[in-house]
Amino acid sequence: MALLLGMLEIIDRFESTLQYKPVHNRAWTFLHIAQYAAFILYAVGIGMGRTDLNRAASIIVVFVFVFQVAICVVLFRHKHELVRDNRLLFVAITSIPFLAVRVAYGLSTVSVASESAFITGLTNVLPSAFLQYLMEFVVATLFLYAGVVFLPPKQVESNEVGIILIDDTEIDGNHTELPPSR
Repeated sequence: MALLLGMLEIIDRFESTLQYKPVHNRAWTFLHIAQYAAFILYAVGIGMGRTDLNRAASIIVVFVFVFQVAICVVLFRHKHELVRDNRLLFVAITSIPFLAVRVAYGLSTVSVASESAFITGLTNVLPSAFLQYLMEFVVATLFLYAGVVFLPPKQVESNEVGIILIDDTEIDGNHTELPPSR
């Protein structure tokens, strides 16, 4: 679920650079709420030992994933109209097959009985390693790569080398855009 939230943020970041917004703002709100609802259902289901809540969370995750893929398709259709860089969109599109395997594996493990050989014993190690952890590793690596390479770091002008902390109260200019200090 965290990887789907990461994909959502990459898609949202790409869409925010566009002048024309093909996706309505309420779609982003719906996706965030649905992902958090799935996370809460899954956590409560695990804590209470209720498989029906885990199934509901997995179904919500599938629908969120399909909706995010649809948003990627819509954005991909508009990519020829863009002046901006398309690399973030291509990272999101590249992650789709790996996330599809991960989402399908998550849905299948919820649907299989807990006494099944697919869930218990040595037969669970290989499918879990390849269908779950390898897919998560590939997608997490793609998203980290996108964050490091494609998103420029904020630069602070200074003559000193190293990390500099800036006090927001000392910045001249319009203070209405600064967050309140704590």
